[in-house]
Amino acid sequence: CGDAFFGSYFTQIDQGAALLPFLNALGIDASNGGHWEYYYGPERFLELARALNYPLYALNVYKKGTRTRIFPPYGIFEKAGVKIAVLGLAATIVDDSMPASFAGNLEFTDGIAADELPALLPEVRAQADLICLISHMGLPQDIAIAQGNPGIDIIFSGHTHDRLWQPAVVTGGNEPYGDTLLISAGFSGSFIGELQLQLERTPSGRLHKQFSYRLHVIDESIPADSTVQQQLDTLLEQHKATLTPTLGTVTTDLHRMLTFESTMDNFLLLCMQNTYRADLYVSRAWRFCPPKPKGVLTEQD
Repeated sequence: CGDAFFGSYFTQIDQGAALLPFLNALGIDASNGGHWEYYYGPERFLELARALNYPLYALNVYKKGTRTRIFPPYGIFEKAGVKIAVLGLAATIVDDSMPASFAGNLEFTDGIAADELPALLPEVRAQADLICLISHMGLPQDIAIAQGNPGIDIIFSGHTHDRLWQPAVVTGGNEPYGDTLLISAGFSGSFIGELQLQLERTPSGRLHKQFSYRLHVIDESIPADSTVQQQLDTLLEQHKATLTPTLGTVTTDLHRMLTFESTMDNFLLLCMQNTYRADLYVSRAWRFCPPKPKGVLTEQD
């Protein structure tokens, strides 16, 4: 659901290229451009996108002043005899609240104008049994999209890092299309959401969905893939001299897993307070780096 090319030392040294072999090894079918993908400008992101072995879909990213899309708005896949339409929706904030260099000559809409998602849904419905939306709008916005655009079967929701242990369900009411399931599986690869569907077409034409869902916690109990681990070890070894120096120790786990106050934010605020004299210290929510368990703090951390 986006934001794959930013947030670590390895995305800084070569503007994201170090992540390409890892993303290409994951078996991803499709993605969208979130908003941090544009950190190095749209031209660099398009370079990275061309090196991926899966497509990017975004129905709401245009050349500025035109209705020319940068990416295809959707694709059609067939899995187990079921035709699945996958639409993509990028974050609308790229040319709104991010630095101007992020958007460059692109503009981003919310995707719900009459000629956008509402016009595409009948088009894909004529081609597919199941309609999915991969979104980087955030869970509250995705719920509103589901409510205002009946006919989406599944929304894979990104951007706001929510961890849903069961899908949120937006009921289809009297519409013939059925309910919309919304899935959000955390951030930074710390969880994987697994949705299993059993589909049945009712006599009225509605697609009845029975589902089971599990949010898998990715921890030390899951064995590493040997090929990917070897790639990672090689990359780390190349930068060992830079990454391994010890800076100090931390006595509590540092994370940003809570909405309003997290230990990582408090750590940053205490650093500000120690460095600058002010009446008020504010953090806009630390978003980069994975959680840091208490213990030795290295340059890589």
